[in-house]
Amino acid sequence: LPAVLAAQPAQRTVTGTVVEEGTGAPLAAAQIQVRGTTIGAITGDDGRFTLRAPAGDVVLVVRRIGFPRVEIPVRGDQGAVRIGMRRDALQ
Repeated sequence: LPAVLAAQPAQRTVTGTVVEEGTGAPLAAAQIQVRGTTIGAITGDDGRFTLRAPAGDVVLVVRRIGFPRVEIPVRGDQGAVRIGMRRDALQ
């Protein structure tokens, strides 16, 4: 009998930078997750991240202490994103 191989979902690399709106300062330690998955990354000191996302359109959920959560749609043909976060006025 032929072996049945599980189909691996197509993936792509998404890179980006998370910055503070207004100042453009990079935000370290921001958590980025592909909504509906366990795929994620954390920004480095330079605010940059890289993750492997499923092919097609996805939504990135970005969280960082002191900032409200941000959801960013990323098209299937888009490989790089710049995400601005506005400091939470209540913090």
